[in-house]
Amino acid sequence: RRVSFLLRPPGDDQRHRFGVNALAMRSDGSWLFTAGRDGTVRAWDVAQVEPTCVGTFEGHANWINDVFVSVDNRTLVTCSSDTTIKLWNTPSGECRHTLFHHTDYVQAL
Repeated sequence: RRVSFLLRPPGDDQRHRFGVNALAMRSDGSWLFTAGRDGTVRAWDVAQVEPTCVGTFEGHANWINDVFVSVDNRTLVTCSSDTTIKLWNTPSGECRHTLFHHTDYVQAL
């Protein structure tokens, strides 16, 4: 079992700590998802004049290499250098399933 910690300075929860590897947009164009090298996905409300971070998906122990949003916008799929693929409930941000069947980095969906 892997355990990881991400320590952030107070008030620094709106941005990725490192680079962004992938982007995905909801089908209605209202949210943009950014997959980061800090092991998080951020959801951005881009329908506003000033885009705002409206959620963070945390659970990977390494870089997130790709992100995909289902057609109905209810499921987010991520793959990571931690060798896992995760399926997330988009509205709640909760991880529904983790697939552990890979032996090396998962770089694309």
